[in-house]
Amino acid sequence: SGIEALLARMEALGEVFLKHPDSVRVMYTLWYESVSEESALRGQLEEYNRAGRDAVYKMIKAGMEAGDISEDMDAHSFATAYMANLFGLVYQWLVSPADVDLRHSIETLKNYCVFLVSP
Repeated sequence: SGIEALLARMEALGEVFLKHPDSVRVMYTLWYESVSEESALRGQLEEYNRAGRDAVYKMIKAGMEAGDISEDMDAHSFATAYMANLFGLVYQWLVSPADVDLRHSIETLKNYCVFLVSP
């Protein structure tokens, strides 16, 4: 729960990104293209984002209850920022793969998240 669950989630996502980069590239490209209101994928992307935020929110709340995450943390805002960071990281990697070390960036993001949520 809490920080451990958050880090495990990030580790799992990182493994998917690194083991299946072509699939991730296709998936995120479709998602970014689906932002227009006419897209048939937009509703699915909204649900995916909502589910991701909800999962992170629950991890943060569980960590707050367990005492390994600061009780001052705004779990909703953190969940939104977490998703934004991941999407932004993948976007940077898609645009400039030679300039973005995905593994290192994920590790940095993990450390940043621990810093933010630690009591």
